Amino acid sequence: MKLLIAPLVIALSLSLLAEDKEPPAKPDSGRLTKLKILEQEKANHQEKGGEGKKPESGPGEFLKRADCNHDGILSDDECQTFAEQIAKTFERNRNGIGKEMDANQDGKLSGDELAALKSKLKCRFAEASRQRDVTCTLNDAIKNGAISFTVNNAALGGDPAPNTVKCLRVKYQYNGTQLTTTVKEDATLSLKGAADLKIIEAYYGPAEKE
Repeated sequence: MKLLIAPLVIALSLSLLAEDKEPPAKPDSGRLTKLKILEQEKANHQEKGGEGKKPESGPGEFLKRADCNHDGILSDDECQTFAEQIAKTFERNRNGIGKEMDANQDGKLSGDELAALKSKLKCRFAEASRQRDVTCTLNDAIKNGAISFTVNNAALGGDPAPNTVKCLRVKYQYNGTQLTTTVKEDATLSLKGAADLKIIEAYYGPAEKE
C-alpha cells in the first residue's frame, strides 16, 4: 500500500506546482516594434557613415540653404532671394544678420542696405565653402573679346583649400547668351570670338561640393 501512495503523492505535488507557475508574459508588441524601428534607424545611420558624427550646423550649413541648385556657387538670383528672406525675417524679429546691416536702425533694410547684405552673404558663402571669388581677376585677363587663362593657385591669388583638388566655376556672357563652364585645376580656360565677352561670376575652390 505504501508503495502505491508514494507515486500518487509525487504526481499530485508536480500537478500543484504546474498550476502555481505563472504563464510566461507575452511580449509587448508595441515595444518590440519601437525597438525594431530604432535598430533599423541605427543600422541606416551606420551605413551612411554617420556613426559618431553630429548633425552639421553653423554658418556654413546656414548659407548652403541659399545655394538652391547646389552647384557650389551663390548666384546673384540666389543671393537676392536669400537676402530678401533674411530681410523679411529681420523685420519680424529684429535680429540676426539683418540687424548688422540695418545701418540707420529703422527696423527695415533699404535698397542700399539690402545690396550690402548681398555682398556680405556672398563673402561669407565663399569663406564657408572655401571658394574664392575671382571674377575681377578673370575680367582683367580678357583681351579683345578673348581669354586664355591657366587655372592654378598662383594665378588665382593662392590656395583656398589646401590638399584638395580644385576647379574654376565660371558664369559668363558670350554673344548675348549667359553660359557656364567648369575648368579643372592646372587646365586652361579658353574663350574667344565674342566682342561682348564678360565674366559674370567666377569662383575657385574644391572640385567636390562640400
